[in-house]
Amino acid sequence: MQEPLVLIAAIVALATFYVFVPLAAHTYRRYRKWRGVRCPESKGFAEIHIDARRAAVSSVFGKAQLRIKRCSLWPARRGCAERCLPTE
Repeated sequence: MQEPLVLIAAIVALATFYVFVPLAAHTYRRYRKWRGVRCPESKGFAEIHIDARRAAVSSVFGKAQLRIKRCSLWPARRGCAERCLPTE
């Protein structure tokens, strides 16, 4: 009776490894670098760093949730609407 449960657990583990891990790794690599953007509020140039870890984990469960981790215009504009984030 226990052997089928071990087999099912192994299949789930392999599916996790071969599907979810590559998806999360791809998303992490995509958003881990600083990006130059034009700030829609100040109309100036800004460099943003997206929270790649959050984007990677959320991409496994659906669409990646993008949040700015650091911005070159902060702290003066901290708490902005983050409309400079890429849309997909």
